[in-house]
Amino acid sequence: MAIRSSGSEFTKNVLTLATGTAIAQAIPFLILPVLSRLYAREDFGFFSIFMSVVSGIAVIVSGRYDLAILLPKSNRDSYRLILLSFYICSAVSLLSFVVVGILCAVGLISCWFLLIPVFVFLTGLYQIFVNWNNRKKEYRKISFFRINNSIAINGSSALFGFLKLNSFGLITGNLAGLIFSDFIFLKKEIKEFVHQLRTTKFSYLKLTAYKYREMPKVNSIQALIDMYQLNGIVYLVPVFFNSAILGMYSFGMRILQAPVNLIGGAIAQVYYQRASEKFCADENIQNLMKETIKKAAIIALPIPIILLLSGENLFAFVFSEKWRIAGLYAKILSPWIYFDFIRMTISQTAIIIKIQKQMAKISFVGISIMTIAIVYSGLVAKDILQGFYIISISYSLLDIFIIFWIFNAVKKHYLK
Repeated sequence: MAIRSSGSEFTKNVLTLATGTAIAQAIPFLILPVLSRLYAREDFGFFSIFMSVVSGIAVIVSGRYDLAILLPKSNRDSYRLILLSFYICSAVSLLSFVVVGILCAVGLISCWFLLIPVFVFLTGLYQIFVNWNNRKKEYRKISFFRINNSIAINGSSALFGFLKLNSFGLITGNLAGLIFSDFIFLKKEIKEFVHQLRTTKFSYLKLTAYKYREMPKVNSIQALIDMYQLNGIVYLVPVFFNSAILGMYSFGMRILQAPVNLIGGAIAQVYYQRASEKFCADENIQNLMKETIKKAAIIALPIPIILLLSGENLFAFVFSEKWRIAGLYAKILSPWIYFDFIRMTISQTAIIIKIQKQMAKISFVGISIMTIAIVYSGLVAKDILQGFYIISISYSLLDIFIIFWIFNAVKKHYLK
């Protein structure tokens, strides 16, 4: 009965998050046909570069201590991790503002990039709040926040698109969504947050930082590798190809990653919370992993099927003819996104059983393949499609390997 109850709770929590995220996901899909006509391909290209820089910093803005919020047995230690994450987030955001300000002052970058530190700080707060609510199993609350975040981002982007703000409309639209989401989070947690801020001694935070030192030392490396694996194409494509190609790639990936970021993220959050809880209680998490992998594989299956059958025609019909090539890119890359969807849902297992170092080494192989593929397609083949084919096939095989490797690592852990 205990196992059934546990499985039932897991399914219920996933459904709660998935329902909210499905609504949040439906909003951008309804708005994208409008945005695709309001913004040019070059606008999406510039926006993708801007957001890739943001995500490159935001992924480590809290020293990855925000992910450790779920691990302690006591809420007291979790609050210390929240405060530690907040202080590091503030310091990194301030440092990035100084760096961006200097680059802007000497004319190396657009002054619009001064918004990057703001994005980084707000994203860091959002990650902290989501992990805290995940620990408390406040999945209804997380779903509510995601829906409101999606409405704010897409509604603002459409409004600024009508005002002809070009790529800056997409940037300010996303900024409005982040501000709105963080405000709602902070409004509900502000009293307890301020209380902990006033009463927690700095010496306790130092002890907490040392206790979970593997997060910045090891997990940050893994996070940067994953980030480069995801955004490296955005960094490299402009070197060899024009901004229109980058815009079409970014638009295609925006469609592909929507279910990954929302539904896949929901499954991953529930899995991480439940796996951490079971692991702390000295319970085996192998069955939970199997259940999670199976659910992810079934849920994501329509993505590659639909795109492989009619990717180009679907994009041309829904988003206008100018995005047909984006549909081709999405079609080629869809097998990779499918297997990456499955991998992502259980990837935090590496944190739980402390195999981040080995994980980082395996992931480094992936970014090496991606870099070689884009450089080859730009310098030798002169055809971005060849690079995408290499990436899709190689990454699909690598993700399959990682899934089996993590599962075997967990199996070995319990055989000790």
